[in-house]
Amino acid sequence: MCCCAIECVKCLLLFFDVIFFLTGVALLGVGIHVLVGVVNGTYASLIAGVSYIYITYAILVIAFIIIIVSLIGCCAGVLENKCLLVTFYFFVVFCICLEVSVAIIAFVGLWYEDDFVEAYIIQASRTEMANYGHKDKAGFSNSWDRLQTDEQCCGVLASTDWHEYGNFDAADTPDSCCKEIREGCGLTIGEPWEKSCGTVLIDNVNNGLYLIGAICIGCILLQILLIIFILAMYYILKFGSGKNRCCGTYYYDMD
Repeated sequence: MCCCAIECVKCLLLFFDVIFFLTGVALLGVGIHVLVGVVNGTYASLIAGVSYIYITYAILVIAFIIIIVSLIGCCAGVLENKCLLVTFYFFVVFCICLEVSVAIIAFVGLWYEDDFVEAYIIQASRTEMANYGHKDKAGFSNSWDRLQTDEQCCGVLASTDWHEYGNFDAADTPDSCCKEIREGCGLTIGEPWEKSCGTVLIDNVNNGLYLIGAICIGCILLQILLIIFILAMYYILKFGSGKNRCCGTYYYDMD
């Protein structure tokens, strides 16, 4: 077999393995960012629940697996080791199975938006409203203020949610609900925004689900290409009849 073709397969295998490694690093960064956001206060913290935290941990676990597997793949390609290539192959297939599962969950969540996701977001965010204003929940309070100020909205479905589910008297709202924000404006003297924040939260979750699904599909396509080059490299190592020097490097003769 031409040495150029063999070196090309090896280089492409290592190239896609590097991209595979970078996707793991990117997922690790996303997982850490979301986890820190839940703790320190972002829009994500407004609908944080046990299941949400578990999903974040799952992303971190998948990221670590991808990083470790990519390092195995690098060693397999550089050392041209058949055993490592087989190990790399099965780990990549395992990662594909995980990503297919995540993609299915993401798109099923979008499909059943009205029946499940929307109801969960509304219920979860309303339940968390009681934590607004607590000293140990400063990040959560800041998240609500930022959301209502930036998106010009108030409450989950209406401004009255602050009375029904929060710690406010009737007609009172946080100052961030006021169209003209000033200290104390939410205490019956300000005019709150009519827009509900629930739609903003739902849109954010839907965009996140689309992004997760798209990333998973992209990773799956990348890993399918990776598997092709793993099998090509394994075929060369398995059925080659010995090494021969060619242009300063080695190549395999095929029977």
